[in-house]
Amino acid sequence: MRHLLKVFLLFSFLCSAAYSSPVEPVSEVLPNGLEVVWFYQPDLPVVDLSLVVRAGFRDDKSGKSGTAALLLTLLDRGSAGKSALETARFVEEMGVSRLLNSQDDQTLIQFHGLALDSALMVKALAEMVLKPNLAADEFVREKRKILERWNHLENAAETVSTMVQHRLLASGTSYARGAMSSLSDLKNIKREDLIDFHKTYFTPQNAFLAVVGSFDRAAMRNTIVNEFSSPNSQWPGSGIPKRIRKNHFETRLLRGTSKTNDPVFVINRSGGTQTSLKLSYKIPPLEVKNYFPLLVLNAAIGEYIDSRLTTIIRDKLGLTYGIESSLSFTQEMGEFSVVSSARNENIAFLVQRTEGVIEDLFKEPMTQEEIDNAKSFLIGSFGVSHASLPAYASRWLLMRELGLPSDFVTKYAERIQEVQLTEVHRVLKEALQLKKKVIILTGDLPAIQKSFECRKSFSLQGAYLR
Repeated sequence: MRHLLKVFLLFSFLCSAAYSSPVEPVSEVLPNGLEVVWFYQPDLPVVDLSLVVRAGFRDDKSGKSGTAALLLTLLDRGSAGKSALETARFVEEMGVSRLLNSQDDQTLIQFHGLALDSALMVKALAEMVLKPNLAADEFVREKRKILERWNHLENAAETVSTMVQHRLLASGTSYARGAMSSLSDLKNIKREDLIDFHKTYFTPQNAFLAVVGSFDRAAMRNTIVNEFSSPNSQWPGSGIPKRIRKNHFETRLLRGTSKTNDPVFVINRSGGTQTSLKLSYKIPPLEVKNYFPLLVLNAAIGEYIDSRLTTIIRDKLGLTYGIESSLSFTQEMGEFSVVSSARNENIAFLVQRTEGVIEDLFKEPMTQEEIDNAKSFLIGSFGVSHASLPAYASRWLLMRELGLPSDFVTKYAERIQEVQLTEVHRVLKEALQLKKKVIILTGDLPAIQKSFECRKSFSLQGAYLR
C-alpha cells in the first residue's frame, strides 16, 4: 500500500514538476559549522539531498592518486555497521535513488526520493557520509575492481581519450593527475589512507548540504541537526583542512612529440569508419567580469545550429553531421573545447579546418548579428535546461563554488542581454591562446595515418596510459 501511495503521489504531481520563477535559496550555518542551503518548491512532493565535501582528486597524497575515487566507492559499501546489501536494501525499499561522484575539487553524495521519506533519507545519508564501514574485505574487493578496469583501458577508447586530453591540458597544474595517475599509485594506497582522507576532509566546516524540493523546513531542520550537528553525529574530523596541492607535469605522453609540428594524439580503435575529434584549449581561471562574455562567445562559436563552426564545417564543407564547442571551469583553470567526428579519410581536413575557424576568429571577429543570435539562444535554452528546481539549484551552487555572485543565476537573462560586442572581442583575445591546445583523435590508426599523409604540419603520436 505504501508503494502504491508513492506512485499515486508521483503521478499526481508530474504536471507541476517545473518551477515557475527563479528561487532565491536560504542559507544557514549549523552550530558545528555545517552549512545548509535550502531550495524550497512545494509543487512536486520530492526532495533532493546533496552533501558536498570540498575535497577531491587534487587532495590525494603524492604517489597515491586514486585515494578519493576509491574512498567514494567504499562509502556505498556499508555503513553504521550494516553490510553493503543491508544499506542498499534500506535505501532502495524507499524507492530512493542515489548518486556518488568525485571530482578534482569536490565529492558529492546525493539522494533523491519522495518528501514523505525525507527523514529516513537524511538518516541514510548521514550514515553513509559520517559512519562508513570502510571494511578491509570491501577495500580489497573495490581496489581489485579498479585494477581490473585499468588493465582493460584499451577496450574503453573514449575513456582513454578523455583522460589523455585532461592530463595534457592540465599538465603543470595540481589537476593533471585526474582521478588516478598510474597503476603504481593505486597499488600504493592502503586502507589507512582512506581512513585518513575521510578524517581529514570530511568535516562539517569543509562541507555543505543542499536541500532541494518540497519539505517542512522546521521538521527537516530538526532531523538534519540531529543527524549532522548533534553530539551523536560523530563527524570523522573537524576544522578547515590544511591542503598541500602540488603541480604535476605530464611527461610520459609528451615524450617524443615534435617541437615544430602540432602533435595529434591518437587513441587506436580498430576497424571503425569514423574518427572522433577533441580539440581543447587551456584558458585562464574564471573572472567575474568575463563569465557572461565568454558564454556568448562560446555560443557564437559552436553551441547551436547557426554558430560559426556549424555553418562552416557542417553546412558549407559537409565534413561532419555535428560539431559543438563548450566551456568548463575549475577553481584554477578553464577549458574551451570542440568535439566532432568525420569519416576516416576526411579527419585530417576536419582537424585543419576546425583549427582554421578558431584561428580566423582573430582575423574575422564576431559580428553584431552573430552575438545577437547567440544571446537569443542562451536566454531561450537556459529556461529549458533549468526548468526543474534541482537543475537550477545545481547551477546556483556551481556558480557559488566558482566565486560568482548568486544573481548570475537569478538574473541570467538580463546579464546575457547586457553583453556587448566589444566585451566578446576582449575576452577572445584575453582567454584564447592558440598554442595552448591539445588535439585528440579516437579511431582506426592506419586509416588516420593515411588521412594525414599530406598534412606535414601535424605529427601523429600514439597515446598510452600505464
